[in-house]
Amino acid sequence: MSNTYSDKLKDPRWQKRRLEILHRDNFECRKCESKTTTLHVHHKSYEKGTQPWEYEDQDLITLCKDCHDEVTNLKNDIGRVLCHAKLFALFQNAYYVIPELNDDQLETLTWMLNEAGHDPSILDDMRSRFIQAETVA
Repeated sequence: MSNTYSDKLKDPRWQKRRLEILHRDNFECRKCESKTTTLHVHHKSYEKGTQPWEYEDQDLITLCKDCHDEVTNLKNDIGRVLCHAKLFALFQNAYYVIPELNDDQLETLTWMLNEAGHDPSILDDMRSRFIQAETVA
């Protein structure tokens, strides 16, 4: 039996878990509240060695395809930026740098921070650090 992530999503344990989360969320996207588009169950984070069906309820959320793509793409972009920021800080011994976010990205990031229980006002601090770093550069 193959052990790819795609194969794990076909596992009956994931299929059952996925239905539990969809039911909990009333078969509705928790971000845009759509009930008419394809729904995904999104893992808010991943832990090495944990199977998709082993996550706690609070770690899973129903998102429509568009919102899921948006959240996933933004998480990937932020991950790349944070790696760059860490390198920048190491080599320049200066600021943490984030790119300017467009309104859609900012809205999605604010939503993600709220869902994760974080205060989205940290974005203002991140933006001011970016502006300071840009001014210095």
